[in-house]
Amino acid sequence: MVVAGDLMPKESRSIILFEPYCWGIEHASFNAAFARTVALAYPEGRVIFCGEDEHVEDVQSILRRNGENNSCLSFLKIRIYRRNAPKWRRVRNEFSLLRRIKRVAADNNCDLLVLCSVTGFGLFSLSISMRLAALSVPVVAVPHSILADLEESRSVMPWTIGRALSMNYKHKIKFIALSESVYDNVMKTLPGQESRWVVLDLPYFFDADIGKKSATIDKPAKVGFGFFGTASSGKGFDLFCHLAGMLAPKHPDCQFTLIGFHFGWNSMICCNHVEGVSGTPLSLDEFQKRASNATYSVWLANPERYRLTASATFLDSLAYLKPGIYLRNAYVEHYFDRMGDIGYLCDSYEDVVETVNSILRCFPKERYQQQIGNILRGRYIFSPEFLAPRFKKICDGLGI
Repeated sequence: MVVAGDLMPKESRSIILFEPYCWGIEHASFNAAFARTVALAYPEGRVIFCGEDEHVEDVQSILRRNGENNSCLSFLKIRIYRRNAPKWRRVRNEFSLLRRIKRVAADNNCDLLVLCSVTGFGLFSLSISMRLAALSVPVVAVPHSILADLEESRSVMPWTIGRALSMNYKHKIKFIALSESVYDNVMKTLPGQESRWVVLDLPYFFDADIGKKSATIDKPAKVGFGFFGTASSGKGFDLFCHLAGMLAPKHPDCQFTLIGFHFGWNSMICCNHVEGVSGTPLSLDEFQKRASNATYSVWLANPERYRLTASATFLDSLAYLKPGIYLRNAYVEHYFDRMGDIGYLCDSYEDVVETVNSILRCFPKERYQQQIGNILRGRYIFSPEFLAPRFKKICDGLGI
């Protein structure tokens, strides 16, 4: 028997959050903030977070760092499978995982199963399990970057993400779009699926002490432009290197820095004018140091990708009170509409170059302070405290 604590009275809800794919630190910040959101929505109930051993420990560490002391939240370590198995084995692994989580659900009188991430294979297996009555509790599922493949999915195979999202699940299920803009664009791609989808902005912990240096800045001795997150050409790091190569030699009062690491980096990659490039993930202390020293965040990812996906990198910028210089995309533009002037929306790479040049010619001190103020006042919309009532409303719609 797998039990995460004493049984609660039936009037108190038992909710299982299951992370079926992430190992270690991957998505740990999101899952910690999401777990806090669910716990705040059901303070009288019991929320059990299940996942791979190190991932569970990382989620617990982040929660402790952010003052989590909610007695309704408990943890359970479960063996999961690597995502790079052959297709036939992945389907078998998915059914094995579902059998495991079904036992946990039964042992804990589960009222709701929340899947913290999904794949096409996972949804295909879930649909079959629900239709065979092997799993009968209501489900809330969170698709992340896999939604970027939605428009490219033309295969007839039932585990492609587009087909998997449209399958017959028999029992109640809701998919979470992590912003209003993502929801709008998913509906354009999957017309007729409105009843299955709900919106919950991506939960995030903000440390009130982080970013105070930026909030009191006059004019930095060096204007710092930071690239947050894992660097790759798909996320625009090649453009960031090109930008640094163009402008850093002409402006000794600026600095371009990678606030993250380069996945697949080697010495042949040319980024001579970008500080801190390596293939080694940063320690938390080093990440905080680099992020605090930046003046602006620069985001040059392909705008099409963020029609259908959210970005924790965007929230990292807000966490450190960094106005952004963004290639215009639907996701970020949505939050400019909600929060006001939080940086610069550029329609092309050439506009980015001109914006950075303009800042370096004459630092916009007054506007910079206004942008920081807008970030500080507006970012509460991502906090677990703000999002908990919205999550409760989603569950009410499922009859929880």
